[in-house]
Amino acid sequence: MWAMIMHLTNLVCCVGVVITLILWTQKKAASAFVNDQGKEALNFWISVFIAGIAIGTISTILSAVKLGVVGNLLSGMLMVYFLAMSIIAALKANDGIAFRHPYTLRLIK
Repeated sequence: MWAMIMHLTNLVCCVGVVITLILWTQKKAASAFVNDQGKEALNFWISVFIAGIAIGTISTILSAVKLGVVGNLLSGMLMVYFLAMSIIAALKANDGIAFRHPYTLRLIK
């Protein structure tokens, strides 16, 4: 249950990552699965945050040359990916299956 909650709190944006970090630090000693999925949820959030900054920069540059719609499309695709992967990860964690997000930087080991 804690692993599922950590994946779902990512959906609450900046507050969610703080909640995930607090839950992970408090519950990681309780089980190896919770520790693993807490790190996975944090790594995913960090990766999406970095991708968001990159897309925002690209969008700004593209807006200067009248191609802002491409940046908006990329932002929308990142949002849909983030929502879908967070929900899939939460469902897998609830079933006790360790989930690995594709295209995620593993910064917290």
